[in-house]
Amino acid sequence: SEQVLIQRAGIDGIFIVDKEGMARFRSVRTGRHWQNQVELLAGPATGTMVILNPDENLRDGDPVNVNPST
Repeated sequence: SEQVLIQRAGIDGIFIVDKEGMARFRSVRTGRHWQNQVELLAGPATGTMVILNPDENLRDGDPVNVNPST
């Protein structure tokens, strides 16, 4: 979903949550875009926890509170 994509220094990426509860920026390679969906050709493994709608002030290494979706 496009609500997870963010661009930093001209690089498309997403923020994931690491094992320590920190936000980590990971670059991705995108493919096709349609409606509000985007194809990821390369990026984090399936099942990786991602941050939806990341704040523009979020930085790599910032601590995050995890609220799993239901």
